[in-house]
Amino acid sequence: MPQSKKDWSKPSSGSTEGEISAVSTDFGASTGPQRKMDPKYVLEHAKDTFGSEKDANAWLNEPNWIFENKTPREVLTKDPAAVEEELLRIDHGMFA
Repeated sequence: MPQSKKDWSKPSSGSTEGEISAVSTDFGASTGPQRKMDPKYVLEHAKDTFGSEKDANAWLNEPNWIFENKTPREVLTKDPAAVEEELLRIDHGMFA
């Protein structure tokens, strides 16, 4: 039987500890098409996608061409929805 995936349309309760939670949530008011999204939620999703905090941090700290060679962690503070979208692609096996 396939393992069920977490419903990412619902916010996660609780918080993670360590480096993965050390991201500013003060990213100001959203403008334009940018969607409001809590970076803590995206960090939880990264941890779930990669299976551990260590592997999530490795991905978050590695420059990525999809983010114009910025790290996902850098993008997360300004546009958490962009990082969330990339995690969803990874979850569904849609690598660019």
